[in-house]
Amino acid sequence: MAYGRLMLDLAGTELTAEEQQILQSPQVGGVILFARNIQSREQVTALNAQIRQASANLLIAVDQEGGRVQRLRDGFTPLPPMQLLADSVVQNSEVGVQLVRDTGWLMASEVLACGFDISFAPVLDVDRDTSSIIGDRAFSDQPEMVAVALAMAAALLTYSMRCCYGCQLLLLVAVTAHAVNATHEKMSYTNIHRC
Repeated sequence: MAYGRLMLDLAGTELTAEEQQILQSPQVGGVILFARNIQSREQVTALNAQIRQASANLLIAVDQEGGRVQRLRDGFTPLPPMQLLADSVVQNSEVGVQLVRDTGWLMASEVLACGFDISFAPVLDVDRDTSSIIGDRAFSDQPEMVAVALAMAAALLTYSMRCCYGCQLLLLVAVTAHAVNATHEKMSYTNIHRC
């Protein structure tokens, strides 16, 4: 299926007649919802149904990253920031990686249940409290720890939820590395596969 190139936002918590018409344009490929568009689980599910009714061929997206970036709040499980999840992997890799997977599963199940196709998560930035914008949204300032995002991306994809393009690319690199038995600096596929 071919999608248009534009991803648009909406003004409020319901579609206006003008927005319904705009969403039918073949140039529009998706809609992203922000906090101003979301009041509750029931309301956002109804809004997503309105969007699908206006045009069935749109991707519907949300930023549900965990921590301070959670657009879905009322009626949804609070998710920890990614940095906290990475810290749990450092403390106990087996338990921590399972927690990352479980968080991915939880996010996917709640987001998909409301009619979304994608969450722009997880964040793949390599940072630890350097950027006030990224903050604890990133897994770590250590590139090898950012590979922990594979565990979350794999969980999202297992439940047929699209994840951020960077995660899809990271998964492709991991699979390719495995296929050629490659090693990238200190991070071998064996370590990535552990995720």
